[in-house]
This record gives sequence, structure tokens and C-alpha cells, in this order.
Amino acid sequence: MARTNNPQEFLNSLELGQVSDLVSDIFVRYSYTNLVNDDHFKSLSITMEQLVTMKNARGEQHPDGAFLKRWIECKIREKFVNQEQDNHPHIIIHRHGITWPLKVRERFEDFCVSKNEKKIKKINFLNIYCHHIILRLIVGRSGRQLPLLAAKKNHEEASHLCDTTGCLREEHLCIEKREINRSRIGCGGIVLTIFRNIAGECCIFQVNPCEHGIQHPDANGDYLRYSCRKIQVVCREQRKSV
Repeated sequence: MARTNNPQEFLNSLELGQVSDLVSDIFVRYSYTNLVNDDHFKSLSITMEQLVTMKNARGEQHPDGAFLKRWIECKIREKFVNQEQDNHPHIIIHRHGITWPLKVRERFEDFCVSKNEKKIKKINFLNIYCHHIILRLIVGRSGRQLPLLAAKKNHEEASHLCDTTGCLREEHLCIEKREINRSRIGCGGIVLTIFRNIAGECCIFQVNPCEHGIQHPDANGDYLRYSCRKIQVVCREQRKSV
């Protein structure tokens, strides 16, 4: 098992189905929903509602407005979406508790027994970051486990591509070096060029990924996949002929 801390080690001890059940419980218990962080949609000319209706001038194989809305949406509790959070949301799992799925609680009991045989300081509960649970689900699908996630130089850490504390959407989470993660904070995200004709009709003309999406080693040509989930809109107007 990879070197890690107790919460992450416990997550690595779970079977993939147990992690999935835990995620489902969290989403239902805390009423997670799909919402757009308004701070990450920058436009003086169009609204998100208008963007959703737009087609891409380059054809159906290119991102349209409906796709981009889904792309930017966070999976989040409503009270978190447009507020700065000091700490990442977490859950607490207790020995002999009744809150979480039975198989997860049974595995936690076994984990505590094993740990408590070796340590003077007994473990009776754990605080577990919710986004680490999502990342355990993601890496588990490819047969991997969580590495040591730590906010230290040259370490890997959990990264929110949407720069929104509290988001649990799988597509918005990845594991990357701390320096890369921190550099996303100042990134403006993708640049969306909208063309408006003289009749006032708009369409998406061009979608430019951000540098993080272009340079990511796992992009494999899908440069939106790891781009920062923020949108800047540039609107071009068709000029009337003289």
C-alpha cells in the first residue's frame, strides 16, 4: 500500500463498490447539485442562459453552449458555490456509528482494530475530505490507490480544476503537483469567441483552451479536459456593409 496518512489509508482499504456507496450517501445526505460558479463565467455581452442555446459554427463535433455549461458546472452544495471556504468539506466516520453504509462501517471497525493493536494513541474516528473520497473512486477504476496527498513543495495534491472549494464533480478533480495546482488560481480559463451577426443571432466561433489544458501530459488531444473550468467570453459583431 502506498505511503499515506490514516484517512487516505482507510480509503485505500475500501473496495471500489464501497467507495461508490459512500459517495452516493454523501450526495444524498448533503443535497449536492449541479451549479455554475458565477465568478467563473466572465462576459459583458451574454448570459449563461443565452450560451446554452448556441451552436458551434464549426459543426456538431465541436463544443456547443450546452456542452460548455455542463463542462463548467460544479457538483456542489448550494451554500458553497459562490462563497469562499476556509476548509474543504469533510465527513466524520466513528467507530460503532450508524451514519454511513454498513460495509464501510464494518471496514472502518477492522481498520481501527488493526491500527489500535500497533499504536498507543487509539483511533476511534477519522475526518476524511470529501474530495479525497471522489479521487479514491477515480483512481480505483484503473486499479490504483491514492498516493500521499500533501500540501508540500514537490508533493502531489488534490486539484480542483474549477478552483471551487467544495466541488465534488469527478471531471473537476485530479491529482497533480502542488506547483501546477497553485498556478491554476490565477488562470482565467478558456477563451470563448462568440460571433453575433447583424440580425443579432449568436454562435460559438472558437474555443481556446487554457495553458494548463494544452500542456497537461494526459490531455491526449482533448485540451478542454484539464483546462481550468472557467470561461472568458469575447464577442465579435458582424459589421454592416457600406
